[in-house]
Amino acid sequence: MNEQAPLQYVKNYYEQRLARRRLFQEATRFYLGELRHVRGQRVLNAGCGPQLYDYLRYFGETPEVYFGVDINQSTFEYMKHSRNAALLASRRFARDEGVDVRDICGDVCDCMESLGPLDCVVGVGFFGTFCEQRFRRVIDATHRGLRPRGLLIIISWYGCHLSRRIHRKKVRYRYDGLDSPSPGETVSWTERQGFQLVHRTVFDVPDKDDYGWETIQSCVFRKQ
Repeated sequence: MNEQAPLQYVKNYYEQRLARRRLFQEATRFYLGELRHVRGQRVLNAGCGPQLYDYLRYFGETPEVYFGVDINQSTFEYMKHSRNAALLASRRFARDEGVDVRDICGDVCDCMESLGPLDCVVGVGFFGTFCEQRFRRVIDATHRGLRPRGLLIIISWYGCHLSRRIHRKKVRYRYDGLDSPSPGETVSWTERQGFQLVHRTVFDVPDKDDYGWETIQSCVFRKQ
């Protein structure tokens, strides 16, 4: 059984993500730019991680209610108590825009329907962590939680070049998976659960060995 990520791991992960955004600006521009597809008044960030607040400013529309669901309690402890300047600035943005941010610690499959009807569900790195059976279960729960013609945005990383030590720890704390889908499987498995693909783009990372991944895929689906 997977363990809860300790607070120090969440802190290190967040700070490392900030550093990587500065180091790999082309890849960062790509995936943050794809967040423009997030629209609607009730938005769920599935498997949000400590970047929950950071992504808000890149959405195509600022939601009224913004749910963040994550399996690790330390995620929310860190966001609540951290004095990191970037995180504090993102929290101020949410407050100034009047966004009602709601934290939920748990399995997204267990709480999705209780949050609906949702206009949009976004997963940044989240949906790419599951094997086929679990992936289908999460997508099915997402379909039930979305309003008719609601949007699902999946941004995922493929072709792992991370060290074994780093990858093992990510799997241990459910930040990654051992049997992740391919880009094509992400699309086909989602379509089979009642979604229509309306946008797809793939970014080939030029410095994949340093970055740790070969490609980033962004997909926008609409509930049928």
